[in-house]
Amino acid sequence: MGARSFVLSMMALCSSLGLLGQVVHAQQDGVKPSSIGVGDTLVLRRLNTMRSEIEFERYQLRATRVDGYWVTFERTTLSSTDPTFAVGRKATVAYNQSTGAYREARLTAGEPRSVQFPLVVGAKWQSAYTFSNSDGGSTKFDSEAEVKGTESISVAGRSLNAFRIVQTIGWQRHMPVGEATPNFSGTDLETMLYSTEIGFFVRRDIETRRLNSRVDNMIRIELVEFSKAK
Repeated sequence: MGARSFVLSMMALCSSLGLLGQVVHAQQDGVKPSSIGVGDTLVLRRLNTMRSEIEFERYQLRATRVDGYWVTFERTTLSSTDPTFAVGRKATVAYNQSTGAYREARLTAGEPRSVQFPLVVGAKWQSAYTFSNSDGGSTKFDSEAEVKGTESISVAGRSLNAFRIVQTIGWQRHMPVGEATPNFSGTDLETMLYSTEIGFFVRRDIETRRLNSRVDNMIRIELVEFSKAK
């Protein structure tokens, strides 16, 4: 699995917007108020799309706190074929709605960004950031994203309008000093569908390639259920 794909597969997804087809007017702080509230619940699944769309994890996100841009989710694994994610395992994750990225202790420089406000068809943005690796090395990412259009997608029997965002991420894996394995690099291509009606990424397809253009991994993260707090 590519370094960027691993980071993303550990994440759930989300953000907030207004109505499809309208410019989302930025507030003074640059982001529209969140549509995610305490008690909102989302169920997602992760698929290996290189292997006949085999589902290897299903998990629930429940919003327990909203503080400005930040939403704190309780993440619970519901089913899994990956021993890393035992069924019933709980974790707390913090998500920044203004960037579409989760708080990550391994971030050492820059800022990941999957969304940028105001969000309209044709909008483009770039980001650069670095993660430290558990072996003492690091991975540097440089990404370019563009809102390509809009389309309709069905989630839990409901038809939702969504923005289609395409993001290309070049990454360079730097091995720790003294490591015999050489540095390596590659590119990830992400196609993301963001629903303006529920304020969430409802699908995220991630394709990882090494520089020799061989596809190493293909992952899909998609929303299968959602409910608003009563």
